[in-house]
Amino acid sequence: MTSDGTYLKSVDRFLLEPDAVARKIVKIIGKNKRELNLPFLLNLAHKFYSLFPKLADKLAGGIFNYK
Repeated sequence: MTSDGTYLKSVDRFLLEPDAVARKIVKIIGKNKRELNLPFLLNLAHKFYSLFPKLADKLAGGIFNYK
């Protein structure tokens, strides 16, 4: 990570409020759910990738390469 905040700016749209995440975690505790993928958009991307990995790789290109 750089000291000028470049990385933080590049992932800003994926940052979540800790209280909102905590509420969602508490809400699913005790339910038959193995994991909680957040944010919602990345959850959809994960499901799409699981179903169509080659197509997802082609469409995504380097979109998630923030390092």
